[in-house]
Amino acid sequence: MKVLAIDYAYFKYPENIGSIDEFAKYLNNNYNSFIKLTEYCDENCVEPYFIESETKEVYVNPSRIKAFSEHDITLLSKDEYGKRLEKTVKEKCANCQHYKEHLEDNLKGHWGKISLDGECVFYEPIEEE
Repeated sequence: MKVLAIDYAYFKYPENIGSIDEFAKYLNNNYNSFIKLTEYCDENCVEPYFIESETKEVYVNPSRIKAFSEHDITLLSKDEYGKRLEKTVKEKCANCQHYKEHLEDNLKGHWGKISLDGECVFYEPIEEE
């Protein structure tokens, strides 16, 4: 799904706008007023995967936007995201210093930290003795 990336946050396109060029025109026409956008929250997920129910309405000041672009993301239900996260954690985290033995407890600490593709900035391999 195509979305807007504005200053490191991801948003649905405003209603009746479907491309980055249309959004640029929209910004020019609304430059002196705040615009209402729906932001995809990233507290419990890692881009490009988002939980479709975790959004919030925000007002953006067009004059404060530093950069915007178009990105592809994947929207998942919270259940589907959880299932895929559990599989990723089992495959990628077993030899990480931060991994605990109990997957149920461990999974809580992985929401918003590891991508469903297995990329994790917190990964530290267990040092062999």
